[in-house]
Amino acid sequence: MASTRLTARGHALVLAGSAVLTALFTYPLILDPGHLLPDHKDPLMYGWTMVSNVHRLLSAPLAVFHGNTFYPNGNSVAYTDLLLTPTLFPAGPVYLLTGNPVLQYNVALLVWWGLSAWAMYVLAFAVLRSHPAAALASIVFAFCPFRTDFFLEFQMELAFPIPLAVLCLWRFLEGRRWPDIFGVVVFVWLEALASMYYAIILGLCLIVVAGLSLLLRPGWWGWRLVGRATVGGLVLGAALAPFLVPYVQNFRELHMERALRQLPNYSADVMTYFETGPTRLYTFSPTGHTAETSLFMGFVALTLAALACILPDEASPAARPGPSLLQSRLRNALTLALAVTLAGLVVRLAASEALGAHRSRVLPGPQSFLSVMLVLGFVRMGLEGWWATRAGQARAPLGARALGWICLFLVALFVDLSLGPFIQYRRQALGRGLYYYLYRYLLPLHAMRITSRIGVIVVLAIALLAGLGLRNLLARIPCPRVRILAASLAVLLLLVEYAPFPLPYSAIAWEQPPPVYGRLAAEPDDVAVLEWPQGSEDWDDYYTFMSITHWKRITNGASGFLPDLTRDLSLQLDRPDIPGDPFPSPEALRYLLGIHPLRYVVVHNAALEAAERAKWRKLREQSWAEYLGPFGADDLYRLTGDVQGTEVTKLFSWDYARTRREISFEVRPLGSASRGRWVEVELNGRRLGRQDVDDGWTRVTLPLGAPLHQSAPNAVTIRWHYRSAANPAGRVIGRTGVRSPADLRVVSGGQPHGDRASIMINGVEHAGNQRGYNLVTLDPASGEVGPAELFDTCAIPDASRRLAAAIQAVPAGRIVIASVKDEASQQLTREAVEALRSIGASQDLRGRFRASHLVIGVKGAPPGAAIERIGDAPLEVVIGTPPATAGMALRRFSLR
Repeated sequence: MASTRLTARGHALVLAGSAVLTALFTYPLILDPGHLLPDHKDPLMYGWTMVSNVHRLLSAPLAVFHGNTFYPNGNSVAYTDLLLTPTLFPAGPVYLLTGNPVLQYNVALLVWWGLSAWAMYVLAFAVLRSHPAAALASIVFAFCPFRTDFFLEFQMELAFPIPLAVLCLWRFLEGRRWPDIFGVVVFVWLEALASMYYAIILGLCLIVVAGLSLLLRPGWWGWRLVGRATVGGLVLGAALAPFLVPYVQNFRELHMERALRQLPNYSADVMTYFETGPTRLYTFSPTGHTAETSLFMGFVALTLAALACILPDEASPAARPGPSLLQSRLRNALTLALAVTLAGLVVRLAASEALGAHRSRVLPGPQSFLSVMLVLGFVRMGLEGWWATRAGQARAPLGARALGWICLFLVALFVDLSLGPFIQYRRQALGRGLYYYLYRYLLPLHAMRITSRIGVIVVLAIALLAGLGLRNLLARIPCPRVRILAASLAVLLLLVEYAPFPLPYSAIAWEQPPPVYGRLAAEPDDVAVLEWPQGSEDWDDYYTFMSITHWKRITNGASGFLPDLTRDLSLQLDRPDIPGDPFPSPEALRYLLGIHPLRYVVVHNAALEAAERAKWRKLREQSWAEYLGPFGADDLYRLTGDVQGTEVTKLFSWDYARTRREISFEVRPLGSASRGRWVEVELNGRRLGRQDVDDGWTRVTLPLGAPLHQSAPNAVTIRWHYRSAANPAGRVIGRTGVRSPADLRVVSGGQPHGDRASIMINGVEHAGNQRGYNLVTLDPASGEVGPAELFDTCAIPDASRRLAAAIQAVPAGRIVIASVKDEASQQLTREAVEALRSIGASQDLRGRFRASHLVIGVKGAPPGAAIERIGDAPLEVVIGTPPATAGMALRRFSLR
């Protein structure tokens, strides 16, 4: 039997050839790897990721996921791939030796891309035992359009663990040896820490390959196999657990997961498999929809893969008994059924184009045909395994026939999955796909957005089939010289067909950052920066990359996930000008002054239109920020000014607070109150303490406490309170006979009438200020305020039932305050109206679209006894004597 392992010399030759081809297929990158990057935003992000990993590993290794972007959110590196293994080798050492962030990116890209060609050669040679077949499979896997189209998506080139994990799995299934199962563990671990996308896809591939292999060779089953596989799984889980925790935290705290209703371009179209991508020899694009990258495998590879299915294997190590008549007939029947199903799928797709997607819906969907094909393939392999058992070959190595069936099944399954939740043909949705049905049960799919990337397993399977086809073809050529010529011609044709070079690159002058970044680098304090414009992925990735020069925390960031706070801040600063409305708006200032320690705003004038530049220039003399002057083409502002209000929230990240133990700030009253003033401080909704406030500035210091949010911003909320006069006659609530224990100011505005709901109790806002009814309860004896509740009786049918249930649950005698914002009539029911009557209301909002409505009542009071206002105008009711000016000024907030 020929050896299935390469010699050291063989490995060296394959590695050298892989390096040469990688340099050729990425040309002209090799000419200036210290400055050239693809003309795209993503290389900037991935280049920053690896430098950030180096920076963190040397300074705070346990906080490696906490990059300096997307501040005040945490775990920002977990918004995309960690890239830890390429950081460790070779990017990190290159960066430490050279300080060049572009060079470290390109060296890591070239090394890992070249290693993927070598790894595929190792796998193909082990299973095909043919150097020409292994060389061809290696080229197909590493340099097909799917890979070269991804030259700008660094993490999609980190594929070398995939073939090696499959090889170790095959060897483990055959021999059940410890080194092989631990090889699977190591390569999956390496892949997960490089690209979580590929790790998820690889894990699914390994499960399928293991299942099919054991179906074909039932004799491989045994307690030894199960036991060692279980140990391997536990070791892998333990090794991955620390690196999965941040993704779980992002899901739990920021609700980061991928929904089924994702954009269509994130899934492959059926015709994506016929888009030629970056090839130079020929170009055709039937739909113009490549779903991020082409999945066309080329005519040479597809022809050889077809030959693997047509030509019988003549390279088997030993002749085996021929099949019985029944076996032959069953095989032929199943093969015919598969062919008919495939033809039916083609006809179904053609019908959708001829009839249109809408009229063709009466026909079976494409998934029906794909499911039948998968079932037929499964049955075929099950029968092969049964026949092998009856022939005494249940423990025999898998032959070329079995390998071919496994590869064909992988092609069918992973083509199906790459089409995403909703199958598209020529950009028309034709129904749900297998991905849709598996999404509920396979939790890793909740982390995937671009399902076309699942096609990497299709590439792997077709590469093996193409190598098998070439091997079977060469086995039929008796003359050695002709075999060499045929193999050389096949490889040459493949290289010519795949050739994409020269690829487009841009030079990055990383050694000469804009002057404003030098000013930020000179700032000695640990502060945050906002760079404007924010919300543009191209610019945000540029800011992310250039933050390497100063390492300040930045609110900007770009990745597959975008936190709500980042999006909201961009919208507040970018909203259209409203006559008479200041810029930045009060809401935008609340964000800017509420992010701690946000100190600088950088305005990149070259990225703005003329009107936008003029708008920012007007801010140079305003008090909210100090204009520090121009730095080249950029302007720099330093945030100043006290924060004022009855409630102030300061946001910061876990990483910023991890070495700090207490909160400190100064506060003074803005107005007067009759009996006393104090502030209460909360951290993420948990009370930290209170402090009485004097007439002047009062210093407040409290322990920070724990635990903190790892992913979501941590919020310190400071609320202003005062004591009102003791039960004056002016605080009687309507005709209920109940007196309010506090001063009240309640506002309601339908959408045309202010679009606001406010419930101020002793100067503190308690309303959620959301569409529909905003509800708050107040204990007349103790003054305790219940939690704010929201009921969108405009759009949510169940909101009226919940509103009625909430009022019903209020104890008799408790004060209930309700205020409408925007619109609350469309889904309002009699049940909810009757519930409002139980607190003393008498009006019915139904039929009054976008009217204002407020009620201050008491549970159990008769209808009409409450204080109630309704109408097509802004409404306000004041109970007691709230001070004309209430609230606090806050300054010198710090964590220390």
